[in-house]
Amino acid sequence: MSRPMAVTSLGLAIVVSILLLASTTSAATCPTISRSLSRGASGTDVTALQQFLITQGVLSAGSATGYFGLLTEKAVQTLQKAHNVVSSGSPATTGFGFVGKKTQAAIASLCSGSVSPSAIRAHVVPKLKNPNCPAIKLPIGKACNGKWKEMKDTKGCTASWRCE
Repeated sequence: MSRPMAVTSLGLAIVVSILLLASTTSAATCPTISRSLSRGASGTDVTALQQFLITQGVLSAGSATGYFGLLTEKAVQTLQKAHNVVSSGSPATTGFGFVGKKTQAAIASLCSGSVSPSAIRAHVVPKLKNPNCPAIKLPIGKACNGKWKEMKDTKGCTASWRCE
């Protein structure tokens, strides 16, 4: 095989590999939800929902526990507001924080790729400033009525988490 043809074949193989990886990654993050979900629910569908919420940037990485708690409810509310599903109320009154048919449809729409260009920016994962930083996990299970805020040290590493 001549050198130009080999380079072209290699380039084509790389492009195909990237496209295949991209398609399997997005399919893996799209949850299959066949029931309504709210605080107190648990199961693999909740884990899939949480993984999806993480990819949308509304739930902290490492928060996929399989239990639909307050953090998951707040993340669902953020998603619902961002995609004009519902923006206030409670799970019982307006469905705010509840994953019913409307929220499931919004998730399916996001998964099918029919989203606005501004929503695509939410999928960008920031690079670590210092890959030598120790991993300080989010204090899951500890009481916080607000949001957990990451506290960084002078090196840009996560030093602790504070409830605000």
